[in-house]
Amino acid sequence: MDRIPNGVPSSYRQGEFCSSRSDRTTTFRRFSPSRRLFCLFAAFDFLFTLLAWVIYAHIFTRGIKKSLRSEVVNYSIETSLFDLVLLALWRMVVLLLVYALFHSRQWYAIALTTSLSTGFLLVKVFFYSFDKSQGNSMAYLEVIMTFVLCWSEAWLLDFKVIPAELKAENRYLSESMETAAGERRPLLNGQSSEYNTRSWITEHSTFYTPYGSQPGSGVPSEDEDEAYGDELSSKDKAFKQQAKEVFMVALNLLNSSGVNWKLEKEKNGIIVESCIQEKTGKLFRVQCSIDAPPVVVFSLIVLRVEDGSKWNSSVIESRVLHKIDKCTDICYNVTAETAGGMVSSRDFVNLRHWQKRGNAYISCNVSVEYDQMPPVKQYVRGENHPGGWMFAEKDGHHDKTDFVMMVNTDLKGWLPQYLIDQAMTGVLLDTADCLRRYVTSVNEEQRPVL
Repeated sequence: MDRIPNGVPSSYRQGEFCSSRSDRTTTFRRFSPSRRLFCLFAAFDFLFTLLAWVIYAHIFTRGIKKSLRSEVVNYSIETSLFDLVLLALWRMVVLLLVYALFHSRQWYAIALTTSLSTGFLLVKVFFYSFDKSQGNSMAYLEVIMTFVLCWSEAWLLDFKVIPAELKAENRYLSESMETAAGERRPLLNGQSSEYNTRSWITEHSTFYTPYGSQPGSGVPSEDEDEAYGDELSSKDKAFKQQAKEVFMVALNLLNSSGVNWKLEKEKNGIIVESCIQEKTGKLFRVQCSIDAPPVVVFSLIVLRVEDGSKWNSSVIESRVLHKIDKCTDICYNVTAETAGGMVSSRDFVNLRHWQKRGNAYISCNVSVEYDQMPPVKQYVRGENHPGGWMFAEKDGHHDKTDFVMMVNTDLKGWLPQYLIDQAMTGVLLDTADCLRRYVTSVNEEQRPVL
């Protein structure tokens, strides 16, 4: 199923926004200083081990030639230390290929080199004849140094390289204010669209007050929202600019065509699909129809953040941390355990921004670092890549909503990908089902104010 609900402006195509943005993000993603340090450490691992063996050969075995003959030509695990040099060479080649040449962020390669090196060292300790080393401490040091170096590489990648790159990525988005200004184009133009872009709420019609909000506090357009810029602090201005950039990314995702979506699951009219994004991994799309006007669904779900745990069974806590302006804020969410407890609770700090485009309400979100809400010990801090929710009027039915949700989440931790995919599909299916039932029940009791 590859359709876009009625009312989403289609002026932005896949290449127009992503091409310029990817050119910018490639600059800092190509090779970060922390990744360069990791690659140098992998090379240092091999060179240090080789140097230690050469010193050992000169001092204790009377020369390199005799050492090569006894430890390489006549190799035995009981008497040779040259296998530790080859082990370090193998680690360096694998790590540089995966993390330098292919620029991977996955943990599989480092887990492989660390586990196999540790296993070999355990076997080496049991079989090596330390009693024949004649008090030579270098044999002990070689084994210990190899163990320390291989585990240092694992620690450096997992706790330094990956977090530093993600932090730099978020910082880059918040600081690219002037560059993003040239990328903003009018979304509604005079050209014909392949979708019906008849505005559900036009500038000449009566504006519906969002359900649960005060009269006159409607959802501003992009131009109306600019008036609040001068009242913000420098940090809030940076957050607001980042939110607008993410909004364009989310809008581009909603308008993308020609994407090869894979059906994950379909149940009771709810469709969960996925596709692979080159930079951020698997992107999920959820689609369903809701028996309520878009303004009602939008107001209940987006404007009432604190009610998230009431209708969403996968949410434990949901609240606003900081209000930036009338359509931008920073929220905190905690999710429940999934997959029978195999995936523990995660918490997220999300920057949100919403606008009305055509006859659709669109809300975007992305994870950010917020000083007032650092990571807490009881939860694993997850990361949401740019995504969004859309509430559009269904064709010919003002009282029905076409709902689309784009989710690209990194749950962090050392979880198998198949387990993450299975958990995400189930959670997203349940979320859409809970949302539909909640909106329907509330809509039966109360209607939006005209």
